[in-house]
Amino acid sequence: MFLMHIGLIMDGNRRWAKNLGKNKFFGHKKGVENLEMFTEICADDPEIKILTVYTLSTENMNREQKELDNLFALLEKFAKKWKKFVKNGIRVKIFGDVSKLPKSCQKALKELEEKTKNGEKLIFCPAINYGGRDEIIRAVNKLFKKIPQKITEKDLEKFLDTEDLPAINLVIRTGGKKRLSNFMLWQSAYAELYFLDKMWPEFTEKDLQEAIFYYKSVQRNFGK
Repeated sequence: MFLMHIGLIMDGNRRWAKNLGKNKFFGHKKGVENLEMFTEICADDPEIKILTVYTLSTENMNREQKELDNLFALLEKFAKKWKKFVKNGIRVKIFGDVSKLPKSCQKALKELEEKTKNGEKLIFCPAINYGGRDEIIRAVNKLFKKIPQKITEKDLEKFLDTEDLPAINLVIRTGGKKRLSNFMLWQSAYAELYFLDKMWPEFTEKDLQEAIFYYKSVQRNFGK
């Protein structure tokens, strides 16, 4: 069985809304709706077992409070739809430092993880208040408390947010930018990168299949 871990950078919500003459909150709402549909598509694809999405970066946390409050409200509403995730066989595992989020949002996300822990079709990992560098620093600080000696890559991996999950095979980024933007730096070290000019709310199942086709066409030798 071909098992794939996809990383997704959902860029372009605000620009998409602006192009339509709408405000950024409209863009974020449509982005969340597209993500809900996308998780179901991935859960139904036997080749995709893990989906990690860049939901809210550590840098995003510096945006104006009104926009952040809107994002937190969308996250909380999204998390409360846990019955839908259970129905679709999706297990949710949150990455990042959610301690900076409002208490009600933290509670909803924790409940989402707990209620979906038995899902077997897809592991869905929203990265919230997440940054690749921040993750590595947090992992190192945890590691030094356990192993005060020379360490290996495997030692460090045990303390990353991904823990026992495999590395990312394919990173898809919408929105026209061609960079990782601090997303899963360790896990994406040997990932194939696929960039689209389409904004995230425009991303379709056909776009996903084209990205997977591209991935399958690449010969991967990991430097050997």
